[in-house]
Amino acid sequence: MRLRSAWAQEVSLPRLDVDIRFERGEELWTEIIAKFTPDQVADELRSGGFATETTFTNDQGRYLFHPGPAPSVIVAGTSRR
Repeated sequence: MRLRSAWAQEVSLPRLDVDIRFERGEELWTEIIAKFTPDQVADELRSGGFATETTFTNDQGRYLFHPGPAPSVIVAGTSRR
């Protein structure tokens, strides 16, 4: 999904001390959709310093829920290999 700037503008994020300039028509990606295996999700979480203790999935193995200390991570549309 993407957001497109209707006009040239500058957006301020004062808590981050950041100003971002967008030209008219410039797009900002708000999400990237990808499919991951359960092992890929666990590896990705580990690389970010999170531990995988429990994994819940539906009967078809298409959705995973990895509860964590905070925040929890919900991954939809996983693939199985």
